Amino acid sequence: MLAPGYEELSKKYDPEEVLFLKIDGEEVPELTRSHRVRLYPTTLLYYAGNLADGVEGANLNRIKAKINFFLDVKQALQIKQ
Repeated sequence: MLAPGYEELSKKYDPEEVLFLKIDGEEVPELTRSHRVRLYPTTLLYYAGNLADGVEGANLNRIKAKINFFLDVKQALQIKQ
């Protein structure tokens, strides 16, 4: 089950940097089709408004690692500016 861990994870990040949304794919099948979701749960990660990566299954460690990766990329790009 991902929901409790997902909620905990959402509290660890600044909501200005990381936005967590939970969508019931069975209630919005056109969204799951358009994003080619094959497995529940699926976490989609967007960066700069574009789909950048995703995690199929309830692997909170992998989700956290990917979020941290994109936050590191964001920080590195800000340093270069």
